[in-house]
Amino acid sequence: MMETSEERISASTECLGYDSTVDVLTSLPPPSTSDEVIEVRVKRIRRKPRVSVKLQYPPEENTPDTTIELFSGENLRRAM
Repeated sequence: MMETSEERISASTECLGYDSTVDVLTSLPPPSTSDEVIEVRVKRIRRKPRVSVKLQYPPEENTPDTTIELFSGENLRRAM
């Protein structure tokens, strides 16, 4: 009678952002044999869009224009 056992390694990616999810997936160990099966279940993954905002100050302030990067929907007043 032959007995087989499966070693399962799991990593939770639920509620993580895109970059954190990719970091978790790349941190998993590589397959130990060529016939080892790797199964990945992905529910939903989406990169949050970023926007570049150019801040222009009134000419009388003599302040140079600056550019800031924000996530789409982020509060502009807080970021400034």
